[in-house]
Amino acid sequence: MNQLERQNSNPVVSDEARDTIRQVANLLNKKLSHDLRFNPDGNSFFTNSKTEKENGISAILGTLTEDNIIIIKLALVRTDRTLRIDAGKLFAHLSNLGERVRVCMPVAEEADKTTLWAEIKIRAAPMSIARENVFLDELDRLEKMARLLQLEIPVAEDHAALETKYKDIRDRIEPVLPLRSDLILQNKGLLSWAEEIQDVLSSGTSVAVESGCTVTLDFMLAVMAAVAAKRGETYGKFIQATLDIKKLVDLTKASPGIVIIPAVCISMNTGVYDVANETRVMLNSLAAFLKPVVFIGKQAELQAVFSGGQGGGNDPLAPVVRHAPEIPVEKLVHYSIVSAGKQIGGISRSSEEELADQVSVSLSDLDPVEQKRLLQITARKTVSDWARGNKTDQNGCKKFIARIGEQSETFGGLSPRPRALRSPLVQERFNELAGDPAFNAYFKKHLLAQDLAVDELCNRLVSEVLTRPPHQPIRFCAEGTPATGKSEFCVLLARRLAVPYVNIDAASMPDYHMAVTQLLGSGRGFVGSQQAGRLEQIAKHHAGAVVEVSDLDHAPADVRAGLPDLFLQTLETGEAQAASGAMFSCANLIFGFTMNLPGGMDEAVQKGIGFQKRPSRRAIQKDVIAEMKRLLSGAFLSRIGTPILFQPLDGNALASILEKAMRQAVLSAAGRFRIHIKEIKLEDNLGSRVKRSIDVNIISFGARALLEQGRSMAAGAFVELRRQVSNLDGKTLVLLLNKENQAVLKVE
Repeated sequence: MNQLERQNSNPVVSDEARDTIRQVANLLNKKLSHDLRFNPDGNSFFTNSKTEKENGISAILGTLTEDNIIIIKLALVRTDRTLRIDAGKLFAHLSNLGERVRVCMPVAEEADKTTLWAEIKIRAAPMSIARENVFLDELDRLEKMARLLQLEIPVAEDHAALETKYKDIRDRIEPVLPLRSDLILQNKGLLSWAEEIQDVLSSGTSVAVESGCTVTLDFMLAVMAAVAAKRGETYGKFIQATLDIKKLVDLTKASPGIVIIPAVCISMNTGVYDVANETRVMLNSLAAFLKPVVFIGKQAELQAVFSGGQGGGNDPLAPVVRHAPEIPVEKLVHYSIVSAGKQIGGISRSSEEELADQVSVSLSDLDPVEQKRLLQITARKTVSDWARGNKTDQNGCKKFIARIGEQSETFGGLSPRPRALRSPLVQERFNELAGDPAFNAYFKKHLLAQDLAVDELCNRLVSEVLTRPPHQPIRFCAEGTPATGKSEFCVLLARRLAVPYVNIDAASMPDYHMAVTQLLGSGRGFVGSQQAGRLEQIAKHHAGAVVEVSDLDHAPADVRAGLPDLFLQTLETGEAQAASGAMFSCANLIFGFTMNLPGGMDEAVQKGIGFQKRPSRRAIQKDVIAEMKRLLSGAFLSRIGTPILFQPLDGNALASILEKAMRQAVLSAAGRFRIHIKEIKLEDNLGSRVKRSIDVNIISFGARALLEQGRSMAAGAFVELRRQVSNLDGKTLVLLLNKENQAVLKVE
C-alpha cells in the first residue's frame, strides 16, 4: 500500500478510463482469483492482504495515470532476503517474459522480505474481445511463470517453536524435525509403524529401534516425529559422546519430549556379568518416571547393551524391539537431499528434484545396500556444491561415488560393507609378485627336490591373484607326506610378500567348539568374549597375511567334519561371522591348506599294485582327491581347488636338505652367542653319511624327525667347539663326522 500511495497522485481522468480500469480489475479477479479492492478515488486497486495466494501471483497493484495508462504490477516471488536462489534458473525463467512485460527492481519490505514484481502497461480505453484475450493470455503466462519461480525458492521450514522448546538443553539434545508431509506420501505402512511405537511409548515402555542403515534410521525417526507432532509431542536426540545410566535417567527427566539415545553412547560402568542388572534398573527407573526412551542402533550395538550378559534374563518388554522397515532408495535420496539442504538454510523444491534425480542416477549402478551406505555423504557433497554455485554434473557425481566407494581400508581392517574388496595396497603387492620373473626361482632355491610342485603352486597363485574375484581370499591346497616343504612354502610366501605368517593347526584343536572359539571368538557372556577370534585379528591386518591351515585331515573327527564348513562361507563370500554376530572381511588373506593323508595312505598311493611301475602324477593326484573327498567334502575341495602334490623326498634330496638344516643350525647357535662365523664348510657327502648313521627308528618317523636329529647333532658340535676355542669370531668352520658318527666342528 505504501508503494501504491507514492505512485497515486489523484490524477484527473475520464469516465471512460475509470470504466477501463474496472474492466481490467474484473479480468484480473476472474483469471487470477484475487479479491481486489479499489481506493476511494477509484483510480487504483490492490489485493486484499487476507486473500493473498501462496502459489502463483500472490499480490496485484493497479494504478491509472494522468496520461490514461493503466500500470499493473504483479508479485511474482516473495521471499526472505537471506535465502539463496539459483541465478541461472531465475534469469532463464525471466527471459521467457513477453515484450509487454517489464521486471521491476526487487522491493525490500518489512520483516526482511523481498518481492520481485512484473509490470504491464495498457491503454485506458475500453477493451475489445480481442484485447481481452491477449491480456488474459499474458496473465496466464505470468501465473505459470510465478509458480515456476516460486519452485526456485529454498524451502526454509519454520521450527522456531520446537527449537525454543529445547533451548535449555540444546547442548545435549537436538530436536528431531518432523518429516515433511510430501515426503511421507501418505504411506500408511510407515505411519502405522510410527503410530504403534507412539502407542507403546505412551504406556511408559521404552522401545529399541534397530536398523543396519543409518539413513533409514534417520528417515524413520523423522516419520516418528511427524506422528508425534500430531499428538502434541516431540522427540529429542542425544548428541554427546557418552552417557552413563544415572545421567541417562536425569536427562530424560529434564527433556521436554521423548529422548532418542544411540546405543553406542550408553556407557556401562559395570562388569560384563552385571550388565543385566544395570539395564534392568535403568528401564525400571524410566518406567517409574513415565519417561520412556527410544534406543536406536545396529543389532550388535543394541545387543551390547540389552543382551543381558552371561546369565541375563530376557524380557520382550525390556525394551520392546522394533526393526525399521525397508524404505525405497529413491525416497531416502529425496530425504537426504532435504536434510542436507536444511544445514544451509533451505533448498528450493525444483532444486530438490533436480539434485535428487542426479544422485539417484549416479547411485543406480550400485546394489541397494551400497547405495544406502554412500547416500548421505553423496547428498551432502551434492548440496554443498550447489550452495557454492559449483554444480556437479552427473558424471562428476559418479566419479565421486566411485572414488569414495572404493575406500575399504580402515584402522580396524577392511570395512564390513557387503563384499568388501581387497585393499588396493594388498592387490598391488600381489600383482608385483605375480609379475616377478624370479618368483619361481625364489622358492626353488629354498625348497629342494620339489620343482614340479613349486611350478604348479606359483602358476596357481598367479591365476588366483589375477582372476579371483576381489572380495574373495586367495587360496591353494598343498598335499604330501610330512616334511616335504608344504608349510615351508607358506612361510616363504609370507616372507616374499612381507606380510605376517600365521599357522592354524587343526590337529591341535580338541573339539569343534574350541576350534570355532579360537577362530571366531567367544559368545557374549563368556570370559574373554570381548576379544576378537584369531581369524578376525588376522583379517584386520592392513597388509594382509598368509594363513596356513595345517593338518585338517589329522584333526579330531568333529573338527575335521565341521571346520571345512566354517571355511566354505569365508572362501565363497569373502566374509566370516564373529561370535558376536558381526561380519568381517577376509579378502586380504591368502589361505594355504596343507595336509597329508593319514594311515600311510600317502605312501600307498605312490606305489603301484603288484609289480606295476610307480603310478603317474595324474593317477596319484586322482587317488589323493578321492581320499580327500572322503575325509573332508566335495564342496570344500571345490573351494580350495585341485591339491598340488609334494613328492616324497628320495635319498639324495633328503641328504641335501639335511646338510642345509645342519649348516643353518650352526649359524643359529652362533648367532645366539653373538658370534659371527665367516663361513661353514661341509665334508663331502656329509648328508648321506649322517642319514646312514641315524637310527632307522628315527628315520621311520619321517623327514621332519630326521632333520631335527641332524640339527641336534650340529648344535652339539658347536657347543663342544666353543668350549675348546674361546674366540670364534670371523672364523671358517668345517662340519664333518668322526669315526664314531658324531658331528664335529673344526676351525679351518
